Amino acid sequence: MLNIAVAGLGEVGRYLISVFQEQGHNIVAVDQDAASVQRVEELYDIQTLVGNVTHMNTLGQLEPASLDLFIAVTESDTTNLLSAVMAKNLGVGKTVCRVAHRDLIDNPTGYLHNFMGVDLVINPDLLAARQAENFIRTTSAQFVTSLADNQIMFVVFELTADAAVTDKLIRDLKMPPDTVIAGLVRDHELIRPAGTDLLISGDRVLLFCRSTQFNAVEKLFSPDRSSVNTRVTILGAGDIGLYLARSQDEAGFAQTTLIEADRDICESISGQLKSVTVLNGDSTRLEFLMEEHIGDSDLFVATTRNDEVNLLSCLLARDLGVKRTASMVHKPDYAKIFEKLGIDYPISPRMFAAKEIVRFIRAVEISHTVPVENGKAEIIEMVAVENSRITQNTIRELTLPRGTQIVAAKSGDKVYFPQADDVIYPNSQVIIFTEPANRRYVESLSRKRLFSYGS
Repeated sequence: MLNIAVAGLGEVGRYLISVFQEQGHNIVAVDQDAASVQRVEELYDIQTLVGNVTHMNTLGQLEPASLDLFIAVTESDTTNLLSAVMAKNLGVGKTVCRVAHRDLIDNPTGYLHNFMGVDLVINPDLLAARQAENFIRTTSAQFVTSLADNQIMFVVFELTADAAVTDKLIRDLKMPPDTVIAGLVRDHELIRPAGTDLLISGDRVLLFCRSTQFNAVEKLFSPDRSSVNTRVTILGAGDIGLYLARSQDEAGFAQTTLIEADRDICESISGQLKSVTVLNGDSTRLEFLMEEHIGDSDLFVATTRNDEVNLLSCLLARDLGVKRTASMVHKPDYAKIFEKLGIDYPISPRMFAAKEIVRFIRAVEISHTVPVENGKAEIIEMVAVENSRITQNTIRELTLPRGTQIVAAKSGDKVYFPQADDVIYPNSQVIIFTEPANRRYVESLSRKRLFSYGS
């Protein structure tokens, strides 16, 4: 059980409170707006405080030395960063804050560790941009999730007859380095793969790879796309849209169009993008979309600040023939509406930031678990304790049950894929692929001090 202070009681703050209360933590919620505090009091049975967290008297009332976590998610970047720095200096265990402007955090991952003494600083727009980038990059994958601070990807491919690996033995595959096939699903059954297994059309291949190797992996496991010219349309040239356009410009594997309603912005960015077509126009006008043949796009990604414009543009694009749509949703409550209306991938920057904060806290306290293939398997992220068996014995010497595999690990900024005779570095973030029947055993390893849920 942790003592947690949440500063800022908007949508992100309330979401965090709901998660923490369900986990049984002690929570104090603070906001300088009395109405926001009253709303939280009506929803949750927790301690509350009205005050400005950049003021010493407010922070003093929170008893910072007794707090395990201080989380600042107000609407003000200055308030968030300053209060987190102050709280850390007053003795809080760990601090987290959200910032919106890239001038404060210009990091492509969307977050920084140990910035100005703050343990985790998150930029919601950059996190959302990364999610949208994954959506664009992984069009042939059935399922994708990022692990180890986005340095490792878990991907599920469903093989077709024209995939490069179909009708080949696993041992004969020439896969990129650090690519691990952890499982196969055939006829709805999970198979533990062996080198002698033949991959056949219809197999669902469950694999891990470095994020930087995804394009090479996709070429092997996805259908032959050599004759297909993938077309991507991005709506909006704000921070998120421009990030995606530049990413596409650098990758160069798809024909990309960027639509922006502001003519001045179009003129200023058109010279920056070599292979991206920049169009000035109103994406809510059907005539404009038809004139520019937007319906021929494989993907349409809406990134403007206006949820209504994003939704209408996606619906029009889909009706014109676009295969898949993604949209930024700045009001998190709208996300379910977007899904019901057929948007394939609603992306809420604020909710991604909130979930990243929850993941960070889980890394402090408990494992992060990802269910796979409707519960047929699970991915568990844990931390290896210094002086434990896993840091003093090889993986071969550990008594892991069948169906449980240590796939990869991250120590500091270094990601590595350990082999049977390797020893895990102390305090590494370890990624385990396991069958559900073994989950309790894997979790019990922390009680044996093989792993710990803490960092």
